Amino acid sequence: MSNHDQSGRPNLTPLAEVAAQMHELCTAWQAAGFTQQEALYLLGVVLQSGQQSGATGVAAS
Repeated sequence: MSNHDQSGRPNLTPLAEVAAQMHELCTAWQAAGFTQQEALYLLGVVLQSGQQSGATGVAAS
């Protein structure tokens, strides 16, 4: 049984998919000039705003 879909991408659990998206977001912020600490702070703000708005589930890709 393969661990990849038909396009060759790995099959991820919803939690792993969200973790990968968070990593990509932090990496993009750092590439834009934010420090790691600033990028992690921004990620925390995004996560808190999602909780306050009642957002659930995995974002569509």
